[in-house]
Amino acid sequence: MNRVILGTDPGNYATKIAGDAGTTILEAVVGSPIEMKMQGLSTQLRKPGGMIVTKDGQWFVGELAKLQSPDPIYPLGARRSLDLTLALILAGYIQNGVKDGDTVETVIGLPDGWMDTAEAFANKIAGRHRFFYNGEHYDIRVHVLQKIVQHAGAFYTKIINAQGMVPRRSTYRGTVGVLDIGHGTTGLATFEGTAYIQHRSLSIDRGMAQVHAALKTALEDKFEMRDLPQRMVRQALETGTFAVAGQERHINRMVTQARDTIWRTIESEMFRVWPRPKEMETILLAGRSAEQYLPLVESLYPVVELCDDAQTANAEGMRRFALMIVRNQ
Repeated sequence: MNRVILGTDPGNYATKIAGDAGTTILEAVVGSPIEMKMQGLSTQLRKPGGMIVTKDGQWFVGELAKLQSPDPIYPLGARRSLDLTLALILAGYIQNGVKDGDTVETVIGLPDGWMDTAEAFANKIAGRHRFFYNGEHYDIRVHVLQKIVQHAGAFYTKIINAQGMVPRRSTYRGTVGVLDIGHGTTGLATFEGTAYIQHRSLSIDRGMAQVHAALKTALEDKFEMRDLPQRMVRQALETGTFAVAGQERHINRMVTQARDTIWRTIESEMFRVWPRPKEMETILLAGRSAEQYLPLVESLYPVVELCDDAQTANAEGMRRFALMIVRNQ
């Protein structure tokens, strides 16, 4: 039996599992394997994800669910489901390298909207799990060391090193804010020194999903197109260009307008929880699209730090927190 230390970050868009060898990102979509679409199946099975069978049911997970299932859903969205979220987490553990017979020690981060059911969620994940993933049998145990608010994870990457230790010089002494711009939500977390300040932390029900939707509509209207694939919208958002009939078009203004669909709300909430910019020691910026909002945040606060590997910073922080707990046991 092997003990594995992991950070578990079940996000609205992607489930991130951080381990010693790196972070696994599994798109947080699940679907029932009612039918198999055989065309191109060998190629599809190489996509991120797979098929998992647990005591609660059987599902396709990750990108494979979108390709093969007639009813893919995102279980951390409006149709929240502990069973489906557990299936994603177990699949993520296997993809990160967990073996049959291993014991997982983990810190798990939950969205603000799930904290009211944090105990039930932890109880669902903790314990012994017997399941099949892509035809292989697994019998693993999971021990939940701690439950934290999801967007607090990035903070721990700054005060705990990769070995699970807290170097004296790495500890902040003043007020630190974390701005985590996610797919479905945006989180703001506040720390005084190393203490999490709950009444100055919150989650906004706005994220990059609204930005993508706004840009998709704008592109389709301007260029008279329909049903643009999400990957093309994401690429346009990240590059500021869009190819039409083989010709690259610059769409910076459209991108700015799309980003503004959530920025005014974020800006308002930032000033509500962090009303005195000069009193903030720093603002940590996390999330896949964090870099796109860096100039806007820097225009408001004097010190802003973009987290390393911003998309996976929360999961890595949870891993380091878990490692620190295990080291101190």
